[in-house]
Amino acid sequence: MVGPEVGQEAIKPIGLDMCGGRISSTGRRAAELSVLFLAGVLFTGFRSGVPGPWLDEGATILSAQRPWSSLLEMLGNIDAVHGLYYVMMHLWWLFTIQGVVRV
Repeated sequence: MVGPEVGQEAIKPIGLDMCGGRISSTGRRAAELSVLFLAGVLFTGFRSGVPGPWLDEGATILSAQRPWSSLLEMLGNIDAVHGLYYVMMHLWWLFTIQGVVRV
């Protein structure tokens, strides 16, 4: 009988069972991880070049921090549609966030 000597383990090809060429649990696990990795890459890469919603929040914060004269000038030239919103955010910034940051 030919087999491993005492103290040695049988060496099996990675991913294949010795009988019938079936995929072993190690090979199945590697395949599952490969599929998950590929799905993650595709999911995170999908629409990665499109600006996200956080860009809009950044513009709101920058507008809220402007002085009144600059804010009114901006509303006259660039973004008049959101004027009331920017005025409310400017007041919110003055009375809440700016006071906390100043302390």
